[in-house]
Amino acid sequence: MPKSSREQIRRDELKVIDLLRREAGQGIDSIAKKCGFSRQKV
Repeated sequence: MPKSSREQIRRDELKVIDLLRREAGQGIDSIAKKCGFSRQKV
């Protein structure tokens, strides 16, 4: 996997984790929408 792909995955993971820390009670669909990701990605 190219370095840039790994870096993007890492940024995406951190985005989801940060949102989960702040809004842990939200559902998957809400988290996905706020991150701009699909439900499956989250």
